[in-house]
Amino acid sequence: MLFGWIGLIIFLCISSFGFITCITSLNVVLIFLIGGLILLYAKQEEKQTVSHGGKEKVLQIGLAQLVNLMHPLESSPRIDKRLTGSQVIDDQLEDILTYVIRDYVYSWYEELTADEELPHEVRVAAQKTIISFASRMKEIDWIPYLTTKLVDDAASHLRLFRQARTKIKQYKHTSISNENKHEPSGEGGYHRRVPSGSKFDVKTLPDLETLFFDLEFTMEENQLCRDHICLDSKNEKVFLQEISQIILFLLTPEEDFHCSSVRFFIRELLVNSIFLPLVNLFSDPDYINQIIIWLCKDIQITSEVFISTLRSTDNLEELYATRDILNKEFSILISKDSGGDDDAWVKQQLSSLTYLRHLIESCITRLQEGGVNDSTDLPLVDYSHILNTGVELFSLPLDVILKNNIALSYFIDYMTSISAQSYLFFFLNVEGWKASAEQQLSDLALQKLKASDDSIEKAMDATKLIDDQIPCEEQTLDRMREAAYSIFDQYLSEKASMRLRIEESLVTKLLLKIRTEVPSETWFDDVRSAVYNKLQTEDKFLNGFRNSIGYVKLLSELELLKEYGCKSDDEDTGSTDEKEEMCRQLLASVLQ
Repeated sequence: MLFGWIGLIIFLCISSFGFITCITSLNVVLIFLIGGLILLYAKQEEKQTVSHGGKEKVLQIGLAQLVNLMHPLESSPRIDKRLTGSQVIDDQLEDILTYVIRDYVYSWYEELTADEELPHEVRVAAQKTIISFASRMKEIDWIPYLTTKLVDDAASHLRLFRQARTKIKQYKHTSISNENKHEPSGEGGYHRRVPSGSKFDVKTLPDLETLFFDLEFTMEENQLCRDHICLDSKNEKVFLQEISQIILFLLTPEEDFHCSSVRFFIRELLVNSIFLPLVNLFSDPDYINQIIIWLCKDIQITSEVFISTLRSTDNLEELYATRDILNKEFSILISKDSGGDDDAWVKQQLSSLTYLRHLIESCITRLQEGGVNDSTDLPLVDYSHILNTGVELFSLPLDVILKNNIALSYFIDYMTSISAQSYLFFFLNVEGWKASAEQQLSDLALQKLKASDDSIEKAMDATKLIDDQIPCEEQTLDRMREAAYSIFDQYLSEKASMRLRIEESLVTKLLLKIRTEVPSETWFDDVRSAVYNKLQTEDKFLNGFRNSIGYVKLLSELELLKEYGCKSDDEDTGSTDEKEEMCRQLLASVLQ
């Protein structure tokens, strides 16, 4: 049928126009099509620049343009930038993700292909992990961790460091003494743990890291030591990979975790681009010093901190420089000591500078003689001898211990040693909650008073202002209630790991107040009084602390052991009346 129609058309064209005309027309059409294709092929490498809206755009012409037009348009994948619910944090996280993918993915992926599927999948998987991590973080009760666990870990780390540093000083002091006595160096040598493959040398003194992890191993009851992770970069990387694997298992969707290539890829990104750089950054002493300086730049250095620094330093050059500055200031004040209105102030300053100069001289003498400090930066003294002699020590009241930072640190160490630190932490948390509650309730009362004053002049505006303040007041009271319930749940509830042993009626009464009453700063008063009395009356708490070596060290640091012949840094000068006056001034300053 088709060939019949084609034959009919050819017959009509030849009969109408002639054979020559039909052949000529067919040749013209074929030549035109071939010429057009040749022209498009020749023009495909040429490019044309077009300006539009002040921007220049390069266009391809010829066959390449025709091919591009025939291809369907590919839509770029849409990315949901909502991660944590905070626009400021989300923008920063998006920038970090963009930089990480640019530096660690595109740097090698662009050489393989231009397909955007893999970078897009990596970004989506990372965003899902961040979203899951943010939701988990919101479910955590941070108050117990920040007030107990984190503080305990930091204090334990600092305590181990000080003990290791003290042992280093003792080893060096003993080594120097043995050399001066010409004792054989092979006897009494100090051994150290030697890594596999290294040569053991009994003459080598232990380094700080070895002593630190030995003490940590002892503290963990010979069950755990982290030296193989902290001192070996390969083990550290393997450990971080295992941690990343656990994090991905907990946070990533199931389909992403079971995809081995995506899981390993994201794990290596976490380890090499986030965890290792952070560990190296926080292990840099210069960075740590900069952070400390930044945190302390707005804090006024007190005389207590300055004196403690003078006692703990082992740098003679710093002591010499401080003494020179002190002598110059002393000379200036002596020139002003000529009577007048400021005469009492000048004499007081001269007395303080005299004490500092005497303290510096005693520190210099001790260091020149090879004196060694203990783990609390006090001169190494046999404090147990003072306890065994049965002398009556100065008795610090519990209020003074709780308000003085130095005394409180010693009391916390003692309570931790008897596993009763929860009583002390509860008392301190309640004090902080009470101060915060008083401040917030006072602010709410002032806001109501201000709104009432404005209502006298502008009744309508004041009504609107009060309506606006109602949600804010409810939010404040809810936060106070949540903080109070968190303290109760941590220390007084039945599921608390550190539950306090106090009267059950007080606990039930407090729980009823938290659930039913309007927040008040007096909620914890009864329980607080019971804990305070328990700390003061039970023998193993305050009385046990007063009979411990830590209490004797505390008195030594507070300059309250001089009358017992135990000198800390300065010599025993002055009469007994002056010492008693100093003690009264110390207690007065603490109570203030």
